[in-house]
Amino acid sequence: MDDLRGAISSFDEINGREFTSAIARDYADALVIGAPMSSRRPRPPLRLAANRLADWAVSRITGCRVIDSQSGLRVYPRRLFEVLMDSKAEGGFAFETRALITAAELGLPLLLIPVEARYPAHRRPSHYRPVRDTVRIARLLIGEWLRRMR
Repeated sequence: MDDLRGAISSFDEINGREFTSAIARDYADALVIGAPMSSRRPRPPLRLAANRLADWAVSRITGCRVIDSQSGLRVYPRRLFEVLMDSKAEGGFAFETRALITAAELGLPLLLIPVEARYPAHRRPSHYRPVRDTVRIARLLIGEWLRRMR
């Protein structure tokens, strides 16, 4: 576990026991993501469509099936963590997309752990800013796609 770094932004929405039990196994070289399978149901239709489009684009760019490219429940392997911290990686929500792309470029495995999403009545509001964050993620994905076309 010394080789893992955790980034948890929405732990109150996810059953952490499901996620941490999978991490306890030997996945020190993988980017581990808690993929909330049931979280798509309560999302507004426009957000659901945007998330599915982003997941599709990230999956195409990385060559890995990505179920929730914006899941905040992740454990970064040391190698990926160090590369991201040493780079000029995007901030905010685009950072999560950059981490997936960089992990694929480094040849690191992606481990998706299905978890149940929970939305407590008194949860904090999302920090996601629909226009700003969507534009940043779209710019990153389009840039990566164009870079790969060269």
